[in-house]
Amino acid sequence: MGKTKDSKLGISSQTSLNQCNVDIQIDKLVKEDMINILNELNVKFNEDDIIFVTKDKTNQIVWLDSGNDDVGLKHILYGDEENGHISDFIDYLNIHENQIIDKIKKVISTWKVEYSIITIRNNKEGYEKMYSKDETYYMLAGIGLNGFIASIYPVKRSKAAKYIRRNKHE
Repeated sequence: MGKTKDSKLGISSQTSLNQCNVDIQIDKLVKEDMINILNELNVKFNEDDIIFVTKDKTNQIVWLDSGNDDVGLKHILYGDEENGHISDFIDYLNIHENQIIDKIKKVISTWKVEYSIITIRNNKEGYEKMYSKDETYYMLAGIGLNGFIASIYPVKRSKAAKYIRRNKHE
């Protein structure tokens, strides 16, 4: 089988496929290590439902699972009826629906944490965290004390500034 050269990148498609496979294997190993840590911490979760596990800039282990109407990915995308955030992600971040999960992971793992406070929602303690990139893009997240992402969605700069002023020094 001959190699085809990508004229823009100067690499073969075989090289690209090999690199993709390596990246997938690395992601799988990282996820397995993080799941082991969740187990060691006695966090309750269903491994089959976990979409990703990562750490944020505060070094907290944070994970997303498929969820339901109230929490997790299903809640983030579709809400409890028609209050999901698909269009918020698409419009605010100019991404396609199939990129939302990767964007959430990237936000959690690479964006700056503007503040992290403990709040109580539905009689459960958890973190409210504001993530930012280049003081232009902002995401507000509700994350359980165990690291489970209950919700996350884009917030406009003006609204984010109010949250940050109110919560940064608490």
